[in-house]
Amino acid sequence: MLVMEIDLNNLTDNYNKIKSKTNKEIIAVVKNNAYGLGLIEISKKLVSLGVKMLAVNDIIEAVKLRENFIYSDVLILNSLTFDDYSYLYRYDNIVLSINSLEDAINLNKYYYGRPLRVHIQIDSGMNRLGIKSWGEYLDTLNIVKNNEKFHLEGIYTHFVSSKDSLINNQISYFKKHLNEYHYRYIHIMNSSSIDKCDFGNLVRVGIALYGVLPDHKQVVKIKTKPIWIKKIYPNETIGYEQKYQVTKESLIALLPIGYGNGIIRSFEGFSVLANNQKYPIIGHICMNHMFVLVDESINQNTHFYITNDTLRIEELANYINTCPHQIQCMFQIENKKYL
Repeated sequence: MLVMEIDLNNLTDNYNKIKSKTNKEIIAVVKNNAYGLGLIEISKKLVSLGVKMLAVNDIIEAVKLRENFIYSDVLILNSLTFDDYSYLYRYDNIVLSINSLEDAINLNKYYYGRPLRVHIQIDSGMNRLGIKSWGEYLDTLNIVKNNEKFHLEGIYTHFVSSKDSLINNQISYFKKHLNEYHYRYIHIMNSSSIDKCDFGNLVRVGIALYGVLPDHKQVVKIKTKPIWIKKIYPNETIGYEQKYQVTKESLIALLPIGYGNGIIRSFEGFSVLANNQKYPIIGHICMNHMFVLVDESINQNTHFYITNDTLRIEELANYINTCPHQIQCMFQIENKKYL
């Protein structure tokens, strides 16, 4: 048994904390299957809590929401291709990001039966998505403003860091763009900056909702039980390439989780949690299995936690020197239980 438990009460608490702290409407980022937690279930819960808008990567994610009877506004962060334009005739809750002058030119070639709702994204330092040069911004603005094909309602950018100096530099650059048009929605605050700034009238958050911040409640738990518990004798080895050799009589538990579920081999030597105690992962992690060195208190009904409120995602991220966002998105577990 391998299960991902998603605590919707913790999601609610995190939403309320962000709402109270910022006093702003929330754009909830649910891209990449809501960071692996389940696009539809998480989105339905967030809509019930009153989010202003959902944010996804692409048109496919936006259509999945609509096909599952989620009618809230959905901001698509990536640019659309020509193949995507046909969806715009059918779905009136989609809000597009204009990431370049080319986006504006291409979208302006057609009329979709109504004005397209658009937000301009400004590249203020990430060099990823968004309009970078001042000239390109003005040319884009001239196409989409006062154009019956567009309803220009928002502008946004993305912070590159939570460092105060970088945040201040980006805000200063971003503010200049607001002098050219009166935008209804301005969003720059994200999960890492909700304690750092108070600019704009919307806050766009993902990982903070899911609890991967020190003062937020982690939404996800991953737990399983051993397939078997086996006694191993001195000089016997464990797993592929006989990497781990025991020096004394030991108890080994085999857990049904591995790199096929997102627990990559870099976690070898890390620990899992059982009975509020950490037990080390030994040997090579397999595609669907891992070996754990245990003691006599463990049996085949013992729950092992890969992550929970005690063994938090941040700790996993620190162990393999990456960001918590990556860990949250790595988990590939079909069996999800919403609490």
